[in-house]
Amino acid sequence: LTRRIGPASYGLYAAAFGVFAYLQNLTLCGINVYLVRREGDDQREVWDQASTLLLVLSVAGAAVAVAASPLLERLVRLDGFMPVARSMFLLLPVVLLGQVALARLERALDFRRVALIELGGQLLFFALALPLAFGGFGVWAPTLGWLAQHLFLTGALLAGARYWPRLQWNGARLREMIAYGVSFSSSSWAWHLRTLVNPVVVGRFAGAEAVGVVALTIRLVEHLSFVKTATWR
Repeated sequence: LTRRIGPASYGLYAAAFGVFAYLQNLTLCGINVYLVRREGDDQREVWDQASTLLLVLSVAGAAVAVAASPLLERLVRLDGFMPVARSMFLLLPVVLLGQVALARLERALDFRRVALIELGGQLLFFALALPLAFGGFGVWAPTLGWLAQHLFLTGALLAGARYWPRLQWNGARLREMIAYGVSFSSSSWAWHLRTLVNPVVVGRFAGAEAVGVVALTIRLVEHLSFVKTATWR
């Protein structure tokens, strides 16, 4: 895929994804970790409250990111970056909704189902992205593949967890979630600032091709360290 679309197009995709990844981590606010680790029996109210909170946070985060697009464009200085980034920002509520269902499966230690769903998402990504890449769609090949992948993941996770969210608002529960999430995520927000280095610093001073080379190198190293991911999970 990267060979076919070239380093510049892959760099645009990687830059947009890097910004989205930080926005996702910021708006997720550790709620998924709270759902997995919390003590006591499962209560429908808890999952619905988390879904409602993440819906509010993700819609607000996506709106702010889209509104701040002109500033972000001046920071990154990559032609063609903003249309790709905006398409990812708009999918943020869907992605975070899937995190609630994922937490439900992880709390039940149903990693086999999680693995099958995530594998299906990867296969869908390449099934769509590769033909588009060979069709000359450039940066939109991985972008459309990514959008389709996450729409599938959220739907499959909700079905696999047998959970369909409803709006719920409980002040006490809300404060508990936010207090736990912020205490857990505050250090994570600082640590994940590294995902912005490639799009903002490398992109601004070295261009899209350099972003693509750096992003692909990081991706290869991360795949080689898959044991770390499995152990953390």
